[in-house]
Amino acid sequence: MRDTSMLRNSTAALHVTLLCIALVGCDDGGGIMLPDGSLPEPLCTQEDIMAALAAAEAGDTVELGACRIEVTSLPVPAGVNVEGQGIDLTVIVAPNMIVAPNMIVAPNMVSGVHLTASAGLTTGLRDVTVESPSVFGVYAEGPGSVSIERVRVNATAGIAMAIDGALDATLRDVELSGPVTVDNVTALGTDYDSTSTATIGLVSLGAEANLRDVSAHGFARHGVLLVESDTTWTGGRVYENVSNGLMVSGGQASLTSVAAENTLSGLTLDPIYGAVFSAAAMVTSNGLAVSDTSGIGVVVASATGQHTDLVSERNSTAAVWVQDSDGLTIDGAATRLADNQFAGLVIADSTNVVVTDATISGTREVPRPFGDRGGSIRVGDGVQLLGSITGTRLAALTLTNNERVGFLLDLAGGSTATSPIENVTVDGSGDALGAIAQNGMVPADWDGTVTRSGATLANDAAFASTLSIVEMRAATSFPSLTELAAEGLASLVVPRE
Repeated sequence: MRDTSMLRNSTAALHVTLLCIALVGCDDGGGIMLPDGSLPEPLCTQEDIMAALAAAEAGDTVELGACRIEVTSLPVPAGVNVEGQGIDLTVIVAPNMIVAPNMIVAPNMVSGVHLTASAGLTTGLRDVTVESPSVFGVYAEGPGSVSIERVRVNATAGIAMAIDGALDATLRDVELSGPVTVDNVTALGTDYDSTSTATIGLVSLGAEANLRDVSAHGFARHGVLLVESDTTWTGGRVYENVSNGLMVSGGQASLTSVAAENTLSGLTLDPIYGAVFSAAAMVTSNGLAVSDTSGIGVVVASATGQHTDLVSERNSTAAVWVQDSDGLTIDGAATRLADNQFAGLVIADSTNVVVTDATISGTREVPRPFGDRGGSIRVGDGVQLLGSITGTRLAALTLTNNERVGFLLDLAGGSTATSPIENVTVDGSGDALGAIAQNGMVPADWDGTVTRSGATLANDAAFASTLSIVEMRAATSFPSLTELAAEGLASLVVPRE
């Protein structure tokens, strides 16, 4: 009879070698080689990848091949790195997972790639594309570090990428893509959720995140949503998302050279914002650019911060809207709010707001509902300063060609002993007004440092009426921080009945 003991031993040895094919650190320093002396091939099947991940230890790298890999889920242990051959070569295909209403969701069971972070370790994902019809394309959680570099997620449902409580998350060269475009946005209808389309590109909840060159487009609710996180983001853009491009809800964020472009409106009545900072968020930015929003460009609601060289242009309902905020600075010689509809800058019921060195121009008049009998008024104002103005200062502003008025101060029945503006230049043509104060008591010389030119000089001198104000406030109730605290990120993806 043939002696099979050697065969069994050889087979076992070969199995161990294959398991180590893609694990950097499995060898003894001499490099991994197959029994025939050839170099190992990267992995291309879920079975082999799962076996490699199960055997991997912290510091190991599991290398994927240049192939399409269908997975039920790819659980990456803490401290392990998964690396492909490039975003155009290695594609991880997640399963189509259906989430029933009110379902209790375990993220590791409904994610294409699930990264576990642990204290003192870095878990990584690099050089792959993830195609995801799942609840989460990539989900990272835990109190450690995660590194995601050169990754693309094409999501058709759910959330493309979620960072949940990672102590230190680093994202570099990440592209998140949803199915929504300018041409098909109305096809969403009015009754859609994360089971029927991709709703969020990136969400970070309670994480410290460092983003560089991250983009998100084609999502039906948020391009990027940062909730109670500490985020530094340099370079990148959110574009052609529905309802909201970028939202910072609580926490703090530092944004450099980030753009929010062409935020779309669908058939719902949801408010449309290019960027919104709310819920006591503290946000600083340098070179933030917001454009072509089908609503308000930038909303600062109950938030603070400083925005240097902000550009907000061609938005359909104001360039910048500030409300209920205490402590905001907009400065920088490159600050430009141009060619917007309704208003360039609205500051409502806020205190300690400082705006300097800005150019606000080309605000076009548009009709807005007014009164309770179906009436409307036409509004196209450079600056509206409404209600409380304690500690507010607007200086060295250039206001040109704003169709209704360059600067409007409406005290809502209040009074001020000092003027909130200084060294303001205002110019206009036709019926445009320059600088008007109304509905309150102001010093006689409140406009002593205002320089009027063009038609505004004569128009202001002849004006003896009151400009109508549209009573409206930006709604920023989504997401529900109460639901997020109780249910985690599942509250963003599980339909409620």
